[in-house]
Amino acid sequence: MIDFLLNGLRSSARTRYADKIRDQYDCVSAYSRVITASSTYSPMSSVCDIRIRRDLDFGTSSKEVKSCLGRPQHSVDSLNPLTEAIFVYRYRLDEYRIREELHFSSYGLFYVTRTFSSASPRQYETLLHVLSDKYLSGKVFDGIKKKIVDSRGREIMTTSSPAVVVEYLAPLDPVLSKLTIALPTSLNEIQKPAAIRSWL
Repeated sequence: MIDFLLNGLRSSARTRYADKIRDQYDCVSAYSRVITASSTYSPMSSVCDIRIRRDLDFGTSSKEVKSCLGRPQHSVDSLNPLTEAIFVYRYRLDEYRIREELHFSSYGLFYVTRTFSSASPRQYETLLHVLSDKYLSGKVFDGIKKKIVDSRGREIMTTSSPAVVVEYLAPLDPVLSKLTIALPTSLNEIQKPAAIRSWL
C-alpha cells in the first residue's frame, strides 16, 4: 500500500514538473532571453571544440542521447515549432547537485543548461576554474559578461544568480539561427508577442 502511494506521489511530481517545462518553453520566443544575453557577452576564444560531454556533441539526436545517458527523469515532446523535445537528467557529483536540461530541434541537440543547486560561491569559483583550464588554457575567466566561444561558434555562458547555471548554446543550429535573425534589436520589442510572429 505504501509503495502504491509513493509511486503515485512520484508520478504526480513528474507530471507537475513536465507541466512547468511546457509552460516555460511553450513558444519559440522562450529562447530570446538566451540569444539576447549571449549578444551582450564578450567572447573568449576556446582552445578546443566545445562539447556537451566527451561522448556527446551538439546535433546529437534524442535517440542517441538516450542510448548514451539512459532514460531521462523527465521528457517533454513537441513544445513549440522549434523544440521537438526536452530531456531532464538529475545527478549528484561530488558535492554538486546538478539538473541538466537538453533541448532538441529537428536537427538535434542545440541547447543545454546545467543548474547547480545550492552551489556556494566557492563551488562557483571552482566551476569557473574548471572551464578556464579546459577551454582557455587557464586564462582568467570570471563569467561576468564573458562567454567561451569555439571555432564553430558554440558557446558557454555562466550565471550565478539566482542559481549557478552553465549554458551550452549552438547559435548556428539551422533552426536557432533563423530565430536569431528574426529577433528584434530592441529589448523592449522582445517582450511583445508580435515580435516573433512573422517567423512562426
